[in-house]
Amino acid sequence: MSTASPAELTLELGASRGLAAVFAVVYGGALVICTVLPLAPWSRVLLVMLVVTAFWRALYRHAWRRGPRAIAAFKIRDEDACAIRRGAGDWEPVRLVEQWVHPWLTVLVVRAVRGGGTVGVLVPADAVSPEPFRRLRVRLRLQTAA
Repeated sequence: MSTASPAELTLELGASRGLAAVFAVVYGGALVICTVLPLAPWSRVLLVMLVVTAFWRALYRHAWRRGPRAIAAFKIRDEDACAIRRGAGDWEPVRLVEQWVHPWLTVLVVRAVRGGGTVGVLVPADAVSPEPFRRLRVRLRLQTAA
């Protein structure tokens, strides 16, 4: 963790085994559902391929933090002024749109200042240091309460 000022909080995101396990359970359940659906064999195979592809993408981008689109760091300054860093790239300014805060996982939806597309930032507790994660959760809860 590095902070430039008391009002700024930066989190360096790492890989998460817990998130990978959750993805495995969720997508494993989806695969079971795909195999028992009364569908034609070709459509069942297509559906299984789609689920496996989505599972790989979620693992690669959110749990392992690899690839050019994976978010490697998150910085929050003001109430909704934030920035994200993808891989080893530069900081991209974003605005916080939505948030969900839990002791094990924080989900942030941010919108790019330039371009306007939304991105989900998953911050599991095992992917960051405990103190910055606690500070992020407290800050987001206080923003919501205000």
